[in-house]
Amino acid sequence: KTNILSQRQAGAKSQTLASRPNETLFEVLDEFTFASLGGEIHYTVCSPLILNYMLKVIYLGTPQFAVPTLASLIENQEKLGLKVVAAVCQPDRPKGRGGKVEMPPVKVLAEAHGIPVFQPQALARSPETVEAMIALQPDWLVMVAFGQILKKNVLEMGPLGVINVLGSRLPGL
Repeated sequence: KTNILSQRQAGAKSQTLASRPNETLFEVLDEFTFASLGGEIHYTVCSPLILNYMLKVIYLGTPQFAVPTLASLIENQEKLGLKVVAAVCQPDRPKGRGGKVEMPPVKVLAEAHGIPVFQPQALARSPETVEAMIALQPDWLVMVAFGQILKKNVLEMGPLGVINVLGSRLPGL
């Protein structure tokens, strides 16, 4: 099993799980640095020597496109050393000619697996949802087709950051 244990901006202190309860000892497997528009980001990939801590993930997504990623995370939690602790998606909305209110596909999957679901109209204007997310102490946020722009307090919520899966190619720089 491998996990990304730390990430830091060049020149900044490394953020690790060292302050978490039930610390795990890690063996460093690899270190690499990505250049980004905001500078360099350094990653350390580690293998747990004693696995007694599951990384906590909050999943943000709404449509059917986001379901396979959530399904894969749920299905492989043990292998990946993580636990999906909550899902955040758009509110239930009327669909079709009859205007019948339907749940987003991500909510259907999350609830089928007993994962709590938050459905704010706008996460940026829902401090109670953000506080509930913070209370879960996520290590990572994974976002796929969420449909809202995240504010700094959400982007920095997990010490390992946010993984954003895009369905289209980004233009070259």
